[in-house]
Amino acid sequence: MNKKMMIFLRCTFLLYLLFTLSFSSCALADPIGFGMVNASDVAIRKEAGGSRITRLPKGTSVWIMDSASDSRGDAWYHVRAQESTKTGYPVRKGWIKAEFVDAGSRLWNNIQHVKTASFGMIALTKDGTVLCAGDSAFCDPQEQDRYSGLKDIGQIGFTTIGCGFFAVDGQGNLYRNDVQNRAANQVRLTGSTDFLCITRDNTLQCTYEGNIRVRWICPQEGGETALSRVIAMDGCDSRSIFLTDDGKVFCAQVDDLALDYPEPDWKTWTDAVSIEASICSFGTDTRQGHTFRKLVPAFAAVRRDGTVLAAPESLAALTADWRDIRKTAIGPDWILGLKKDGTVIAAGIDGHTPPDLSAWTDLVDISTGNTFCVGVKRDGSLVFAGDFLLSDD
Repeated sequence: MNKKMMIFLRCTFLLYLLFTLSFSSCALADPIGFGMVNASDVAIRKEAGGSRITRLPKGTSVWIMDSASDSRGDAWYHVRAQESTKTGYPVRKGWIKAEFVDAGSRLWNNIQHVKTASFGMIALTKDGTVLCAGDSAFCDPQEQDRYSGLKDIGQIGFTTIGCGFFAVDGQGNLYRNDVQNRAANQVRLTGSTDFLCITRDNTLQCTYEGNIRVRWICPQEGGETALSRVIAMDGCDSRSIFLTDDGKVFCAQVDDLALDYPEPDWKTWTDAVSIEASICSFGTDTRQGHTFRKLVPAFAAVRRDGTVLAAPESLAALTADWRDIRKTAIGPDWILGLKKDGTVIAAGIDGHTPPDLSAWTDLVDISTGNTFCVGVKRDGSLVFAGDFLLSDD
């Protein structure tokens, strides 16, 4: 894949984010689960067993808002689904027989790790298998079936460029649903930049075809010498950050795209135990007479003492007083902090209000998409807050 195509993909993804951020709305109620239609041409009805509203194709993602039984004792889910049509993605609300919906907190269990994006969610179970569901515009049934058949998975995530998921198994195979990768059978770690991975021989490799240049920002030279000590990596847009076993955070840049704010002083990012990279919204941009929310790369690192380092400065100000944190999750509108006692705190970005997470307890993992949050409880079940769909219309 050449450089022009990668820039096009980056721009396409950012425009998609701008669209979803401009038209998203607040949730009416917290769902009890997240699922996917598992059969073709399934009816969604006004009431359990009632008249049909429309039919949904296999692979349609749904929020499960409630459950009930009909007069015959058959189980039904009350769902909110986003139907894919030739003219758009209208929201449908109604009842579907439970047997035609896979996933949801009732069926997605034994989870150890979860990653969300604006378009869906991927989860890693405790036995190393993968569950995946997403907006039918980005995650079709064939892609979901591909991930459901994987085993021995050790890492999952989503690709910020290709609007898809990735998974890495114990043999180093990298599975992705967007482009052919160059690092098959030798991946040790990869991040969501969609560009770079660390191979099993501890070299930094680009997963795209084409002439890609990597420039080390911190350290400015010799970052390759520490790759064997990297225990985690993440990224957003053209940036990758790396966490070494001694708690240092390194940063590398793909191509020559500059940040929209002053470079963090990466040398002070030390004694870290976890890292996070994403895109958040601060301020606005005006293009051709239209005003959009400005999306910028965002980074966070949790230190051993439970404090948080973050960039840009506006994000750092939101987390300056956080204590006893184990992990962070950054979304366009808010940042979440998983505390050591299993509860979650949240701060809204640029004046936005995060979902109410005060009732969440006993969590071991968190993640956030554009408009919704997911938590993994110690028993492997999931909790949700927010709104997956783009609108309530």
